Amino acid sequence: PPVTPPAPVADVWRDKPSDPFEVAYPRRAFDAGQQGYVIVEFTLDAKGHASDPKVVESNPARVFNDAALQAVKHGRFDASELGDSGAPLRARIRIAFKPVKQPAE
Repeated sequence: PPVTPPAPVADVWRDKPSDPFEVAYPRRAFDAGQQGYVIVEFTLDAKGHASDPKVVESNPARVFNDAALQAVKHGRFDASELGDSGAPLRARIRIAFKPVKQPAE
């Protein structure tokens, strides 16, 4: 019998930080000039707080995961999409890592 793919998750949407987002660039990756991204899925509450963050995609694998998870745990997000009910829902954010070298002094 054919395998039916799972239905798309209707309550997952892309979110954006409501405050400046602080992400600690991993030192080893920065020194090596490595860049990449991490997509984190999390539960967003009516106050803009994230809980239960999980990495759903990263490139390169695992290099930036911890930094992305910490940023999401401590970030504040736009919760306006939750509507009047304010019921928590799953959201996603893509965090890009691109090293910016400081100018030589």
